[in-house]
Amino acid sequence: MEPLRIEWQAPEFEYRERSPAWYWGSIAVAVLALAVAVWQRNFLFATFIVIAEIMVLVWSTRTPAMVSFLIDEHRITIHEHASHLFTDIETFSILDDGSPWATVVFHFHRHLRLPLHVNVPPDRVPAVRAALSAVIRETAWEDSFLDSLERFLGL
Repeated sequence: MEPLRIEWQAPEFEYRERSPAWYWGSIAVAVLALAVAVWQRNFLFATFIVIAEIMVLVWSTRTPAMVSFLIDEHRITIHEHASHLFTDIETFSILDDGSPWATVVFHFHRHLRLPLHVNVPPDRVPAVRAALSAVIRETAWEDSFLDSLERFLGL
């Protein structure tokens, strides 16, 4: 029997094109928060707002790099650096809504650890689902509040 090995490449995050209105809205919210911080004489928070807004503006223009993924009998490996054993993963969910990339979310046994979101090409979803279902319990996709907020804000 041949060992399990599923490989693919996908962007490290979902890229969303942002309009000039998005940038102006971001700046307006930051200026409003900055005004409140100065009014309250909270200059540490004001400094934080300026740094955070600069980071948002710089990072929002970044395009995702392509990352390689590998699923074998024991783990999922991301870009040959990060490896997550299946024994550390409690459940997984798959969202395949017709977008260019399906999303597999891994929920870990340690609940303080954030879920891991992995992009998968739609043609690889059946193979990935079959391989993961053999060792991890699949649960129905549930959009969290933060997922919905992220999509709404275009982050």
